[in-house]
Formats: sequence, structure tokens, C-alpha cells
Amino acid sequence: MEKFQGVEDTALFINKGITWWKILNVRSAFKDARLRDELQAVIRDPADGRLDTILEFGDMALQMADRQGKRQKQLTKDTSQAINHTCNGVVALCRELLQTCYHAYVMLGLFSTDPLEKQFSKLRQGSGGTYVINVYF
Repeated sequence: MEKFQGVEDTALFINKGITWWKILNVRSAFKDARLRDELQAVIRDPADGRLDTILEFGDMALQMADRQGKRQKQLTKDTSQAINHTCNGVVALCRELLQTCYHAYVMLGLFSTDPLEKQFSKLRQGSGGTYVINVYF
């Protein structure tokens, strides 16, 4: 298929992004068994290889911002730094919880802002669906 030649880097990036998302989006203890996907298991060991995968993704994001020239195959500096800081923070928090706080496992998907965003969306709809939320009733 000639029309798909030269997109190997894009396919590799998408594959790494999907792997990263699967590891970070675990919100139930038995998701791996239900979906038959070992990447979606809870983290039980601070030395779990999936944590290294998250760190590698963050490092890859930084490398994608260091390129010069046209904006092909690269991220903006702010985006790459945000991804890297998020990856490093999640891994550090996970390892800290497993090593010092006596947790049996950690579900990384629970470290998200989804509940906060859900609450704000309810408040926004109560204010008429506008972006600006007021506190007057």
C-alpha cells in the first residue's frame, strides 16, 4: 500500500500513546481480567515495569520538543513539559504510596480531575450553560 508508506513513526507514537493511556486509565481492580489486558492491571509493586513505561513516554515527549525546524513530528515545549511532569509525578506518587503508606495496590486512573470536572459541569449547567459560573441563586 503506497499511500501508507512513511508513517511508521506516527504508528509507533500512537501505539506508545495507547499503551500509556491503558496504564494510566485503570479505575477498577479487575479491569485487566475483564478485558484480558495485562497493561490494565492495578499497580502492586513499586518496581513494576509499567511505571518505567510511563517515565519513558514522558522522556519521549521531552525529546519531541527539542527538534528544530518545522513543526512536524514534534510537540510544543509547554505540552511536552506538561506530559513529562505528569508522568514523573504520577510515578513518584504511586511508588510513594506503595512503599510507605502500606497500600496493597494503586489504581492510577483515580488520580484524575474527572470528578472535579463533573461537578463544574453541573454548576455550569445550573448557570445556563455558559462558561462563566456565577454564585448567585
